[in-house]
Amino acid sequence: MSIYEKNWWRRTFKSSKSKRMKKKVDILHDVDAICDFVSSLNMVSSKILKDLNAYEELEKERQVAKAGLVLMNLDAQADLVTKLIEKMSFLHDDCDLNMQRLEMITKQVLRNAKKAGMKDFVKENQEKWRIEDF
Repeated sequence: MSIYEKNWWRRTFKSSKSKRMKKKVDILHDVDAICDFVSSLNMVSSKILKDLNAYEELEKERQVAKAGLVLMNLDAQADLVTKLIEKMSFLHDDCDLNMQRLEMITKQVLRNAKKAGMKDFVKENQEKWRIEDF
C-alpha cells in the first residue's frame, strides 16, 4: 500500500473544503438568527426611509436654492449619502449572511430527506430550490 493511500496520510492532508462540508449545521441557531434579522428589518427600514426622505427634501431645496446656499446643501446631502451607504451596506451584508444560513438549512433538509429515503422529494426540491450539491 502506497503512502498516499494510508488513512493517516489522508487525514493529515485533507482539503479544507471537505472539512467545511462535513461541519454539522445547527438549524435551530440559524433559524433564530434569521428570525432576529427579519424582526429587525422594520426598524432598519424606517431609519433608512427617514434618511431618504431627508435627502429628498435637501434635493428639492438644492434645485431652488441660490448659489451661496447650494454649497451648504450639498455638504448636508453628502453627509446623508454617507449615512445611507453605511446603513444599506450593513443591510446588504446581513441579507447575504442570512441567505447563506438559509442555503445551509436547505441543504441539510435535503440531506435529511435523502437519508430518510425520500428520493422523489429530494429530486423535486433540489431542482425547485436550485441546489446543485449537498
